[in-house]
Parts: sequence; structure tokens; C-alpha cells
Amino acid sequence: MDPISAEDFHELDQVSTPRLSPGGDQVAYVHRTPTDDESYEATIHVVDSDGGKSRRFTLAEGVDSEPRWSPSGDRLAFASTRGAVDDRQQLWVLPTDGGEARQVTEVVGGVSQLAWSPDGSRIAFVQRVSPDDREADRDLAVPAEYEPEPPDPRVVDRTVYRTAEEYTDGKRRQVYLVTLDGDDVERVTTADRDYASPVWGGTETLYVACDADVPDPDDSLATEIRRHDLASGDIEVVHETTTFEPRLAASGERVAFPYTDSEEGTMAQTELHLLDGDGGVHDLTAKLDRSVAVGRRPCRAVDDDAVVLVDARPAVGGRERPIECTEGHGRFPADGVLSLREVHVRRSRADGRRRRLDAGGAVTRG
Repeated sequence: MDPISAEDFHELDQVSTPRLSPGGDQVAYVHRTPTDDESYEATIHVVDSDGGKSRRFTLAEGVDSEPRWSPSGDRLAFASTRGAVDDRQQLWVLPTDGGEARQVTEVVGGVSQLAWSPDGSRIAFVQRVSPDDREADRDLAVPAEYEPEPPDPRVVDRTVYRTAEEYTDGKRRQVYLVTLDGDDVERVTTADRDYASPVWGGTETLYVACDADVPDPDDSLATEIRRHDLASGDIEVVHETTTFEPRLAASGERVAFPYTDSEEGTMAQTELHLLDGDGGVHDLTAKLDRSVAVGRRPCRAVDDDAVVLVDARPAVGGRERPIECTEGHGRFPADGVLSLREVHVRRSRADGRRRRLDAGGAVTRG
């Protein structure tokens, strides 16, 4: 057998961001396939959760990402560069019973971090925009004749002025809503700070993470968790945490979020905390000797048991593996056979059995 080289990695098909359908019978995920030495094709695939052959759901045009089932499972939202002249992703929605995908947004900052409202009428998302974009309303809809130009000269006024191989150029991540009946985009946040991870706590309640009000947010891990009442417009800071990657999950008034000790920084374990409806904070991973890798997939609070599904890695060495956590403890699946690309889900049914879905769709019952 020939040894594997670094160059061979590009030749591998990869799967990512699996999402279980509301009924639990299907899984949507991104299938990435190399097309030549420099580019790849990324499409949305769906496979039955009890196994079988996967089906490609989207066209091989552009790069697709972030599949998200609607609450009723009748639609699938995703971000895609389909039809774009650059790499800005837009929001698309596809009926799951057949039909063509429909482009919902045409915004200047692209879309990411999609989140359906509980009634399926709206989708929250994040885009990176500048004050000039907002003033010209390009963050709501880009005129057909608009052509972005790089700033000349480029002014640097932030500690972190470049990320993901791009200059920030005064842009901040902001949260938006789009109403699917009419495709109207509206702003949720506008302050000169970065926002992330919109999640719904109810039909009119949206939680978001944002930079805390500190002298230099780029030099701080302090992150606020804010609750937006969309009906009244009221905003409340419900908690402050310290984290490298703000990722939230909500179930009613409870919010799960990552916590990293700011004094220890990169040497500290990332823990998973849960904010309850009374303002109390619970450490869900206190007894784990490993760091929670929530950057790979936001945790998820489910029903009244606050079951949270996370990826985790040993504090020193070892392989990352999914761990199921309930309040105060965590445990490995009984079979102990895990891989980097497995997904664990707990079904809401009488027997309470756990099911493991691997990248090929096979299921092993725990």
C-alpha cells in the first residue's frame, strides 16, 4: 500500500455539517468533491437515517453550505454561491418534496449562520457589512449595477484587521431576518461590534452573541448573550461569557454556550455552560477531562432534559470524538468505536436509544 501524502488529501471526498430532519428519518449534509487541482464541488445531499444510498439535492453549480431543515421538514434552506460572480453566498430555499431551489436574498455581505424561526416563516442569518453598505441599503438588497471596489487607501483602525485571508475594511458581522413571504430583509443589529450565532427561543425571541462593551473587543474574549424581543424591539443582555468562538443553542428561555477561562486563554479547556430561565448557570461538562469543540457544530438544547450534543477532544493528545452530555456529566457511547466524522443523535422516543450515523449513512444502535 502506497503511503498517503499531503497532496492526496485534496483528492478525498468529504462530508460536513450534517443536520437531522425534524422527523428524524433523514440527514442533510454537504458533500465536497474535488473537480481539479485547485477547485471543488460542494452540494447538499440527503440520506435516510436508517441507511441507504444518499441523494444529491442541489445542482452542481457554485458552492453550497449550511443545510438547514425547516421546522416542518417541508423545506431545506442553504447558503450558496450559485449564480454569483464572486464568492458571496446567498440564501436559497428548496422544497423537499420536489421542485427547484429559489434564491431568497441578494445582499452585499453574503449569508451565513442560518436559523429558521419556529413557525417557519422567517430565517435569521449573519452577514459582514460596512457602515457605507448600511447607509446605501446594500445590506438589504444589492442594486444590479453595484460593483464593489477595494478601498484605496486601505485604512487600518482595528487590532484584528484581517481574518480568513481577507481584510475587514471596516466591516462587522450583523444579524438579519428575512421573511419568506415576500423575501423582505430587515436588520436586527446595527451597533459597531461583531454579532454571531442567532438562535430562536420562541417565535418572537432571538438570542445572539456579540462583542462585550470593552475598550478593544479584538483583544478580549468577553462575549455578551443578548435576547431580542422582535415584537417590542426590546434588547436585554442576559449573560456574559468568555469564549474564542461564540456559538449558542436555545430551547425556550435556556441557552447553551461555550466558556473558556480568559486568564488561561488557549491553555484552558473550553467548557459547555447552560443558562437557565432563572439566570442560573450550569457547567454541563464539569466532569469531562477534555475540551468541548463547539466551533465544529453548535451545541443543541433539547426539550426539558437539556440534552446537549457536542464534539470534544482530550485535553492532551488523542482523537476528537462526539460526547453526549447532560447536566453535570458526560459519557462515551457504549461501543467506544468512534471516528472524526460520526454524528450522535438522541431520538425523542420511549426507548431513549442513541443512534450513531456515520458519513455513509449506516446506523449503529447504542
